[in-house]
Amino acid sequence: YNFIIKRNAKQQFAAFKNPKFFLLLFFAAMIGPVLGMSSQMKAFTLAPVGIVTTITQITPIILLPVDKFIFHKKLTTSSIVGTFVSILGVAILFLQPDIHLRQATIADADALFDLIQLTIHTCYPAWYGEDAVAFFSKHHNKEKIVQAICAHEVYLLEEDQQILATGSTQANSICRLFVHPQQQGQGLGSTLMDFFEELLFSSYPIIQLDASLPAENLY
Repeated sequence: YNFIIKRNAKQQFAAFKNPKFFLLLFFAAMIGPVLGMSSQMKAFTLAPVGIVTTITQITPIILLPVDKFIFHKKLTTSSIVGTFVSILGVAILFLQPDIHLRQATIADADALFDLIQLTIHTCYPAWYGEDAVAFFSKHHNKEKIVQAICAHEVYLLEEDQQILATGSTQANSICRLFVHPQQQGQGLGSTLMDFFEELLFSSYPIIQLDASLPAENLY
């Protein structure tokens, strides 16, 4: 807008001559992408994923007090109502089932293996022949799951100590994403995908996805 519409590019570039500009830019970079992303990743392990995601999406409402008391702007009725609706929505989320996202441990290996095998043998026959189903079942064996857990690559969603879904990373790849057949269609797969995308895009410019036909609608 300032460059094209107002045509004051010279005034904009003049800011680069001010040493304070680079200092503020440095702190903004540290507080935003670095500290902010690290805090969000930690929050995912301490609170329900839906609540963390929703709260991070409504952070722009903190700009309302800034506009009111620092820039002395008049707040509109719609912005005030929108703020209260957003806060009410977050409050309602706290009443929802307590689903947590965390890294898997060796103690989860058996439960994860059972979930993955159940999902393969329940969902895959509708898309693949017997040989292909057997291949996927053998490919996702317990040994590979344990190796991935030891490499800190496996995450899971759980409620009341029951594993609902799981997914893994390997370098810049998202893989081994399974949702319990009885829990599918509730957004758990999307929650894991959102988490993995944020996690991997903070370190890699490109993400690779290993996908199967039963998850076509998800991806």
